[in-house]
Amino acid sequence: MSKVAFFLICILLISLIPKQIDAYYDVDIPKQTQIFVPDQTSGLITLQPISTGNSEKRYIVFGPGPISDITQSTDNMIYGLNSSHGSFAVGIFNPDEITNLKLDGYNVIEDLPLEFDSVQTNSPIPRDVSRVGDILGSDKIIQQYNYTGNGIKVGIVDTGTDFSNLDVRSSLARDGNNIPIMIDADGQGLVLTNATFIANIGNNGVIQNYTKPIPKNITSSVYVNSNGVFLDLTQEGKGTYIQVYNSQYPKGGTPVVNGTVSNDYKIGKDSRHFIVSKSGMYHFGMVYESVSQGQLSILQLVPVLVVDSKTPGVY
Repeated sequence: MSKVAFFLICILLISLIPKQIDAYYDVDIPKQTQIFVPDQTSGLITLQPISTGNSEKRYIVFGPGPISDITQSTDNMIYGLNSSHGSFAVGIFNPDEITNLKLDGYNVIEDLPLEFDSVQTNSPIPRDVSRVGDILGSDKIIQQYNYTGNGIKVGIVDTGTDFSNLDVRSSLARDGNNIPIMIDADGQGLVLTNATFIANIGNNGVIQNYTKPIPKNITSSVYVNSNGVFLDLTQEGKGTYIQVYNSQYPKGGTPVVNGTVSNDYKIGKDSRHFIVSKSGMYHFGMVYESVSQGQLSILQLVPVLVVDSKTPGVY
Protein backbone atom coordinates (compact mmCIF):
# COMPACT_ATOMS: atom_id res chain seq x y z
CA MET A 1 0.00 0.00 0.00
CA SER A 2 1.43 3.41 -0.95
CA LYS A 3 2.10 6.11 1.61
CA VAL A 4 -0.50 8.39 -0.02
CA ALA A 5 -3.23 5.77 0.38
CA PHE A 6 -2.20 5.17 3.97
CA PHE A 7 -2.35 8.89 4.78
CA LEU A 8 -5.80 9.21 3.17
CA ILE A 9 -7.14 6.34 5.29
CA CYS A 10 -5.73 7.97 8.42
CA ILE A 11 -7.38 11.29 7.58
CA LEU A 12 -10.72 9.55 7.04
CA LEU A 13 -10.48 7.76 10.38
CA ILE A 14 -9.62 10.92 12.28
CA SER A 15 -12.38 12.97 10.65
CA LEU A 16 -15.00 10.38 11.49
CA ILE A 17 -13.82 9.87 15.08
CA PRO A 18 -13.05 13.19 16.78
CA LYS A 19 -11.33 13.27 20.12
CA GLN A 20 -14.33 14.61 22.01
CA ILE A 21 -17.65 12.81 21.72
CA ASP A 22 -20.94 14.67 21.91
CA ALA A 23 -24.39 13.15 21.41
CA TYR A 24 -28.04 14.07 21.81
CA TYR A 25 -30.45 11.91 23.75
CA ASP A 26 -34.22 11.41 24.05
CA VAL A 27 -36.07 14.67 24.51
CA ASP A 28 -38.70 13.25 26.87
CA ILE A 29 -36.20 13.63 29.74
CA PRO A 30 -34.37 16.95 29.16
CA LYS A 31 -30.89 17.46 30.60
CA GLN A 32 -31.10 18.62 34.18
CA THR A 33 -28.43 21.27 33.56
CA GLN A 34 -30.18 22.89 30.62
CA ILE A 35 -31.84 26.27 30.96
CA PHE A 36 -35.40 26.08 29.64
CA VAL A 37 -36.34 29.08 27.49
CA PRO A 38 -40.03 28.85 26.49
CA ASP A 39 -41.15 30.94 23.54
CA GLN A 40 -44.54 32.11 24.79
CA THR A 41 -45.02 35.13 22.54
CA SER A 42 -43.82 34.08 19.09
CA GLY A 43 -45.31 35.53 15.95
CA LEU A 44 -47.02 32.21 15.21
CA ILE A 45 -48.86 31.54 18.46
CA THR A 46 -49.34 33.09 21.89
CA LEU A 47 -48.92 30.43 24.56
CA GLN A 48 -50.31 30.54 28.05
CA PRO A 49 -47.68 30.76 30.83
CA ILE A 50 -45.74 27.51 31.22
CA SER A 51 -44.60 26.34 34.61
CA THR A 52 -41.01 25.08 34.53
CA GLY A 53 -40.83 24.01 38.17
CA ASN A 54 -42.34 20.57 37.67
CA SER A 55 -40.53 18.00 39.83
CA GLU A 56 -41.92 15.01 37.96
CA LYS A 57 -39.55 12.59 36.27
CA ARG A 58 -39.84 9.37 34.30
CA TYR A 59 -39.45 6.15 36.33
CA ILE A 60 -39.54 2.41 35.76
CA VAL A 61 -41.66 0.50 38.28
CA PHE A 62 -41.25 -3.25 38.89
CA GLY A 63 -43.83 -5.37 40.72
CA PRO A 64 -44.40 -9.07 41.44
CA GLY A 65 -48.04 -9.02 40.34
CA PRO A 66 -49.90 -8.08 37.13
CA ILE A 67 -49.73 -4.63 35.57
CA SER A 68 -53.26 -3.93 36.81
CA ASP A 69 -51.89 -3.75 40.38
CA ILE A 70 -49.56 -0.91 39.41
CA THR A 71 -52.39 0.81 37.56
CA GLN A 72 -54.46 0.85 40.75
CA SER A 73 -51.63 2.61 42.58
CA THR A 74 -51.11 5.43 40.07
CA ASP A 75 -52.79 7.12 37.10
CA ASN A 76 -49.62 8.42 35.46
CA MET A 77 -48.45 5.31 33.62
CA ILE A 78 -47.22 5.65 30.03
CA TYR A 79 -47.15 1.91 29.26
CA GLY A 80 -46.56 -1.40 30.98
CA LEU A 81 -45.93 -5.07 30.30
CA ASN A 82 -46.83 -8.32 32.06
CA SER A 83 -44.44 -11.25 32.24
CA SER A 84 -44.30 -14.67 33.88
CA HIS A 85 -42.20 -13.14 36.69
CA GLY A 86 -44.31 -10.08 37.39
CA SER A 87 -44.69 -6.78 35.55
CA PHE A 88 -43.03 -3.46 34.91
CA ALA A 89 -44.35 -0.04 33.96
CA VAL A 90 -42.97 3.29 32.80
CA GLY A 91 -44.60 6.47 34.01
CA ILE A 92 -44.19 10.14 34.94
CA PHE A 93 -44.29 10.49 38.74
CA ASN A 94 -43.61 13.16 41.35
CA PRO A 95 -41.65 12.44 44.58
CA ASP A 96 -44.81 11.77 46.64
CA GLU A 97 -46.04 9.17 44.15
CA ILE A 98 -42.63 7.48 44.14
CA THR A 99 -42.68 7.31 47.95
CA ASN A 100 -46.13 5.71 47.93
CA LEU A 101 -45.12 3.17 45.29
CA LYS A 102 -42.08 2.15 47.33
CA LEU A 103 -44.23 1.85 50.48
CA ASP A 104 -46.52 -0.47 48.50
CA GLY A 105 -43.55 -2.77 47.89
CA TYR A 106 -42.61 -1.80 44.34
CA ASN A 107 -39.04 -1.41 43.12
CA VAL A 108 -38.64 2.00 41.46
CA ILE A 109 -35.69 3.34 39.49
CA GLU A 110 -35.33 6.61 37.64
CA ASP A 111 -35.28 6.23 33.84
CA LEU A 112 -32.15 8.25 33.13
CA PRO A 113 -31.08 9.22 29.60
CA LEU A 114 -27.80 8.17 28.05
CA GLU A 115 -25.48 11.17 28.04
CA PHE A 116 -22.36 10.48 25.99
CA ASP A 117 -21.07 14.00 26.58
CA SER A 118 -21.03 13.73 30.37
CA VAL A 119 -17.70 11.88 30.76
CA GLN A 120 -15.54 13.69 33.31
CA THR A 121 -11.96 14.13 32.17
CA ASN A 122 -10.73 13.74 35.77
CA SER A 123 -12.65 10.52 36.33
CA PRO A 124 -10.38 7.89 37.98
CA ILE A 125 -12.07 5.11 35.98
CA PRO A 126 -11.68 5.56 32.19
CA ARG A 127 -14.76 4.65 30.16
CA ASP A 128 -14.64 3.07 26.73
CA VAL A 129 -16.49 6.03 25.23
CA SER A 130 -13.58 8.28 26.27
CA ARG A 131 -10.97 5.81 24.92
CA VAL A 132 -12.17 5.59 21.32
CA GLY A 133 -8.99 7.16 20.02
CA ASP A 134 -6.84 4.72 21.96
CA ILE A 135 -8.92 1.68 20.98
CA LEU A 136 -8.87 2.47 17.24
CA GLY A 137 -5.31 3.74 17.19
CA SER A 138 -6.13 7.27 16.05
CA ASP A 139 -4.15 8.73 18.97
CA LYS A 140 -0.99 7.28 17.45
CA ILE A 141 -1.85 8.83 14.07
CA ILE A 142 -2.19 12.22 15.74
CA GLN A 143 1.14 11.88 17.49
CA GLN A 144 3.02 10.56 14.46
CA TYR A 145 1.50 12.57 11.59
CA ASN A 146 -0.32 15.44 13.36
CA TYR A 147 -3.56 14.67 11.52
CA THR A 148 -6.10 15.83 14.11
CA GLY A 149 -9.21 16.31 11.97
CA ASN A 150 -9.57 19.89 13.20
CA GLY A 151 -11.54 22.06 10.78
CA ILE A 152 -13.31 19.13 9.14
CA LYS A 153 -17.09 19.36 9.41
CA VAL A 154 -19.32 16.28 9.27
CA GLY A 155 -22.99 16.79 8.41
CA ILE A 156 -25.66 14.23 9.32
CA VAL A 157 -29.13 14.46 7.76
CA ASP A 158 -31.77 12.43 9.61
CA THR A 159 -35.22 12.52 8.04
CA GLY A 160 -36.73 10.16 10.60
CA THR A 161 -38.52 6.84 10.12
CA ASP A 162 -41.84 6.34 8.37
CA PHE A 163 -43.36 3.50 10.41
CA SER A 164 -46.18 3.13 7.89
CA ASN A 165 -43.65 1.80 5.36
CA LEU A 166 -44.40 -1.84 4.57
CA ASP A 167 -40.79 -2.83 5.25
CA VAL A 168 -40.71 -1.56 8.84
CA ARG A 169 -44.29 -1.30 10.12
CA SER A 170 -44.20 -4.84 11.57
CA SER A 171 -40.95 -4.14 13.44
CA LEU A 172 -42.64 -2.25 16.29
CA ALA A 173 -43.45 -3.80 19.66
CA ARG A 174 -47.22 -3.59 20.13
CA ASP A 175 -49.66 -4.42 22.93
CA GLY A 176 -52.80 -6.56 22.76
CA ASN A 177 -54.72 -3.66 21.17
CA ASN A 178 -52.08 -3.31 18.42
CA ILE A 179 -50.87 0.00 19.90
CA PRO A 180 -47.11 0.61 19.68
CA ILE A 181 -45.53 0.47 23.13
CA MET A 182 -41.94 1.52 22.37
CA ILE A 183 -42.18 4.58 20.11
CA ASP A 184 -40.45 7.82 21.07
CA ALA A 185 -43.25 10.08 19.91
CA ASP A 186 -41.45 13.18 21.18
CA GLY A 187 -38.48 12.64 18.94
CA GLN A 188 -40.74 12.22 15.93
CA GLY A 189 -42.48 15.54 16.55
CA LEU A 190 -45.96 14.82 17.91
CA VAL A 191 -48.56 17.33 16.74
CA LEU A 192 -52.17 17.79 17.87
CA THR A 193 -54.38 18.86 14.95
CA ASN A 194 -57.57 19.45 16.90
CA ALA A 195 -58.44 22.70 15.11
CA THR A 196 -60.77 21.79 12.21
CA PHE A 197 -61.81 24.10 9.37
CA ILE A 198 -64.68 23.46 6.95
CA ALA A 199 -64.65 24.59 3.31
CA ASN A 200 -67.27 24.97 0.60
CA ILE A 201 -65.75 23.12 -2.36
CA GLY A 202 -68.05 22.53 -5.35
CA ASN A 203 -68.17 19.47 -7.58
CA ASN A 204 -66.17 21.42 -10.16
CA GLY A 205 -63.31 21.80 -7.69
CA VAL A 206 -63.89 25.53 -7.16
CA ILE A 207 -63.82 26.74 -3.55
CA GLN A 208 -66.17 29.46 -2.31
CA ASN A 209 -66.81 31.18 1.00
CA TYR A 210 -68.53 29.01 3.58
CA THR A 211 -71.72 30.89 4.46
CA LYS A 212 -73.67 28.29 6.47
CA PRO A 213 -73.62 28.10 10.30
CA ILE A 214 -70.44 26.42 11.55
CA PRO A 215 -71.28 22.79 12.50
CA LYS A 216 -70.70 21.50 16.00
CA ASN A 217 -67.13 20.39 16.76
CA ILE A 218 -65.81 22.50 13.84
CA THR A 219 -63.41 25.28 14.81
CA SER A 220 -63.93 27.70 11.94
CA SER A 221 -64.21 27.92 8.15
CA VAL A 222 -62.19 28.59 4.99
CA TYR A 223 -62.73 31.84 3.10
CA VAL A 224 -61.69 33.27 -0.27
CA ASN A 225 -60.81 36.84 -1.22
CA SER A 226 -58.70 38.65 -3.81
CA ASN A 227 -55.51 37.72 -1.94
CA GLY A 228 -56.12 33.96 -1.93
CA VAL A 229 -57.67 31.16 0.14
CA PHE A 230 -57.32 31.27 3.93
CA LEU A 231 -58.08 29.38 7.11
CA ASP A 232 -60.07 31.75 9.30
CA LEU A 233 -58.04 31.68 12.50
CA THR A 234 -58.57 35.35 13.31
CA GLN A 235 -62.31 34.75 13.84
CA GLU A 236 -63.22 38.43 14.06
CA GLY A 237 -60.38 39.18 16.45
CA LYS A 238 -61.06 36.38 18.92
CA GLY A 239 -58.29 34.14 17.61
CA THR A 240 -58.31 30.34 17.50
CA TYR A 241 -57.61 28.16 20.53
CA ILE A 242 -54.86 25.64 19.77
CA GLN A 243 -53.62 22.72 21.87
CA VAL A 244 -49.91 21.99 21.45
CA TYR A 245 -48.13 18.85 22.64
CA ASN A 246 -45.26 19.85 24.92
CA SER A 247 -42.14 17.92 23.88
CA GLN A 248 -40.33 19.19 27.01
CA TYR A 249 -42.71 17.36 29.38
CA PRO A 250 -42.31 16.60 32.25
CA LYS A 251 -39.76 19.40 32.72
CA GLY A 252 -41.81 22.00 30.87
CA GLY A 253 -45.09 21.76 32.82
CA THR A 254 -48.09 19.86 31.48
CA PRO A 255 -48.10 17.46 28.49
CA VAL A 256 -50.36 19.82 26.53
CA VAL A 257 -49.78 23.58 26.25
CA ASN A 258 -52.67 25.91 25.41
CA GLY A 259 -52.26 28.79 23.01
CA THR A 260 -54.03 31.18 20.66
CA VAL A 261 -53.34 31.79 16.96
CA SER A 262 -54.48 35.21 15.75
CA ASN A 263 -53.31 35.21 12.12
CA ASP A 264 -55.05 33.57 9.17
CA TYR A 265 -53.06 30.98 7.20
CA LYS A 266 -53.03 31.03 3.41
CA ILE A 267 -53.69 27.66 1.76
CA GLY A 268 -54.25 28.73 -1.86
CA LYS A 269 -53.62 31.33 -4.55
CA ASP A 270 -57.24 31.60 -5.73
CA SER A 271 -60.52 29.67 -5.84
CA ARG A 272 -59.13 27.14 -8.34
CA HIS A 273 -55.59 26.77 -7.02
CA PHE A 274 -55.42 25.70 -3.36
CA ILE A 275 -54.47 22.79 -1.11
CA VAL A 276 -57.19 20.25 -1.84
CA SER A 277 -59.27 18.46 0.80
CA LYS A 278 -61.58 15.84 -0.67
CA SER A 279 -63.89 16.02 2.36
CA GLY A 280 -63.68 19.80 2.67
CA MET A 281 -62.15 19.43 6.16
CA TYR A 282 -58.77 20.89 7.07
CA HIS A 283 -56.98 20.00 10.33
CA PHE A 284 -54.46 22.45 11.77
CA GLY A 285 -51.93 22.29 14.60
CA MET A 286 -48.44 23.23 15.76
CA VAL A 287 -45.32 21.12 16.28
CA TYR A 288 -43.54 22.32 19.40
CA GLU A 289 -39.96 20.99 19.47
CA SER A 290 -36.88 21.85 21.50
CA VAL A 291 -33.49 22.65 19.97
CA SER A 292 -30.37 22.53 22.13
CA GLN A 293 -28.04 25.52 21.85
CA GLY A 294 -25.31 25.03 24.43
CA GLN A 295 -26.95 25.12 27.83
CA LEU A 296 -30.12 26.65 26.39
CA SER A 297 -33.14 24.71 25.20
CA ILE A 298 -34.86 26.86 22.55
CA LEU A 299 -38.33 25.93 21.33
CA GLN A 300 -39.29 25.84 17.67
CA LEU A 301 -42.86 26.17 16.43
CA VAL A 302 -43.87 24.69 13.07
CA PRO A 303 -47.43 25.06 11.65
CA VAL A 304 -48.91 21.79 10.34
CA LEU A 305 -51.87 21.32 7.99
CA VAL A 306 -53.35 17.82 7.54
CA VAL A 307 -55.69 17.09 4.59
CA ASP A 308 -57.27 14.13 2.82
CA SER A 309 -56.01 15.10 -0.62
CA LYS A 310 -56.86 11.82 -2.41
CA THR A 311 -59.66 9.98 -0.56
CA PRO A 312 -62.31 11.66 1.62
CA GLY A 313 -61.66 10.95 5.28
CA VAL A 314 -58.25 9.32 4.68
CA TYR A 315 -55.48 11.55 6.04
